[in-house]
Amino acid sequence: MKRKISILLTVSVFLLSAGCGENAQNDDSAIQTDVPHTFAGYPVVYLTADISAQGLLSAYEALEPAENGTVGIKLSETLSDGFSWQDLTVELVQAANASIIENNGPETELSGYENIVVLTHLEPHDTVGFYGTTAHMASISTQQEDLDRFASDPDGMLQYLAEQGKAAAESVSGPILYIAVLDQWSVGDPAYGGNILASYDPVSLDQACVDLINMTEECQSLAAHIAVCKGIYTLVNAEQMGWGSRTYAFLSID
Repeated sequence: MKRKISILLTVSVFLLSAGCGENAQNDDSAIQTDVPHTFAGYPVVYLTADISAQGLLSAYEALEPAENGTVGIKLSETLSDGFSWQDLTVELVQAANASIIENNGPETELSGYENIVVLTHLEPHDTVGFYGTTAHMASISTQQEDLDRFASDPDGMLQYLAEQGKAAAESVSGPILYIAVLDQWSVGDPAYGGNILASYDPVSLDQACVDLINMTEECQSLAAHIAVCKGIYTLVNAEQMGWGSRTYAFLSID
């Protein structure tokens, strides 16, 4: 009962803050109670403050992954001092009997796995505001020279990231489990230790990360940087393309 109430309260908040976009549905057809990992028809984003190998495993298990089939884990690259995937992923790799997918840009091979886990370390980005799950997915199908075309067109780059991320996701036949780590990054702020979030919806996941950043006092320099870069419009474009939803429900698993 406690977990269900937690969802209901956060839905009422985030329907106001993130769900007033063009694709929000207000009629009864949006209300679905029998779809896994949704609440009132909207994707659930699971949240834990335990940034540890066990916390990451708990976030993965909250998504109730299939017990059978090969598992591949795609890690985002990270430039942040003090953050490393190695210790954080050890329990997940063992529990899921997973393999780490080599990062080869557009040559990254995802088809050899029946289940894909996309792990993203959220970081600031000079041009698009932040590097989150949507940008991570876009990197799978993008060459650097493709991005260079938008050096003088930031708005075009935001739309391109949404298009390429959606294309990469649609190239995978099996389920994709998205997990984001907010930890050890800085734009004028002290290094911040935050949360691990997980969802089946990458747009909801990124929107939840941005909302947490906006609400966290220690992260206001990053929040301002994302706003100046209009970083949220990657998610607006992705939602308009039908890739995911900026309206979501939080569920704490702590």
